[in-house]
Amino acid sequence: MLLKKISLLIISLVWVGSVFSADLTNNDDVSYTIKVETDTETTTIIIGAGEVIKDICNECVIFMDGSEEPFDVYEGDVVFIADGLFATSDS
Repeated sequence: MLLKKISLLIISLVWVGSVFSADLTNNDDVSYTIKVETDTETTTIIIGAGEVIKDICNECVIFMDGSEEPFDVYEGDVVFIADGLFATSDS
């Protein structure tokens, strides 16, 4: 019984940790400059071809290479770049 409770606790902690931050994967063969805006800061990052950036944000808006077109990112999203556009696994 104790082993079952410990196992459930570990599974819960892993699950909770995975839902807080969004990841960004670049599926293209080129690098991109991405602007990440949260409520408190704006950061510019470069994501290389085929690169994955873990925990890009909890909730933010991202922009591609100076574009004014925002892409909303929420907790736990798995965002990817394909053909120069942002998408999530459910969009």
